[in-house]
Amino acid sequence: MRHRSIFSAAVLAVVLGLVLSACGSSNPPAVCEARDDLQQSVDSFGDINLLSEGPSGIRDKFEEVETNARRFADEAKNEFPDETEKFNSALDDLQAVIEKTESEGISATLTQLPGSIQGFAAATQDLANAVKEKCD
Repeated sequence: MRHRSIFSAAVLAVVLGLVLSACGSSNPPAVCEARDDLQQSVDSFGDINLLSEGPSGIRDKFEEVETNARRFADEAKNEFPDETEKFNSALDDLQAVIEKTESEGISATLTQLPGSIQGFAAATQDLANAVKEKCD
């Protein structure tokens, strides 16, 4: 069971790492900086060791991802409202599953966590693709 959650965290980090490539401009817009900050927090989230950190470790690392994801969405919302709405919805879903993991244990969310991660990764990809032109 724990291996599946470790795998899910690693998949989130890898998928979002591919999606959230660095901005190319020397003076990028705020949305690009927010995207880069989200990438760094996702990378850190992927380094979690569930065996030693447990569900509370997932929550602690996710808080940074959530903060940076909300900032990324806030920076993008005026120009990309549809993508941002989907992104926020997927983030809310993932947050709920992670909170459930902390309160009820990893076994309670084994079936939900991969789908929530995939939904968040897809919504992140859509939003990142939308802002790509601003950042390249």
